[in-house]
Amino acid sequence: LSSAQSVGNDTPTVAALATEKLDSDGTFDTSTYRWTPGVAGYYFLLGQCLFAGVDAGERIYYNFAINNSTQNHDNLYHGMTDWAYNANSSMHDALTAVVYLGATDYVDFRLAQSSGDSQDASVTWTYMAGWRISGV
Repeated sequence: LSSAQSVGNDTPTVAALATEKLDSDGTFDTSTYRWTPGVAGYYFLLGQCLFAGVDAGERIYYNFAINNSTQNHDNLYHGMTDWAYNANSSMHDALTAVVYLGATDYVDFRLAQSSGDSQDASVTWTYMAGWRISGV
């Protein structure tokens, strides 16, 4: 993220990943926050996020949407959920998936939390990465 992003309560939100660190093929769109691989194959995806003010019993959850769908590839769900155990917890988790993507498929990283109000996703701990697994 280039700045903290507000994520509403129980409102899955596309991570506004408007800053790139490495994009060797120029296939990440910083205006739509979507990555299109350009080459069909199996890909490893990684997404991470941190919310700083989640209380006991509340949760954070993330998923990858492929072509605007969070259920893909034989109905496998590419997501994770974690629950806070203490008040005002900083919660940071990572989501990984191995998926087959066509050359024109697109992926975005979606964030959500259930704190009862909006929470800010951390600038330094919110990002997505993806790379092709060669030889598969």
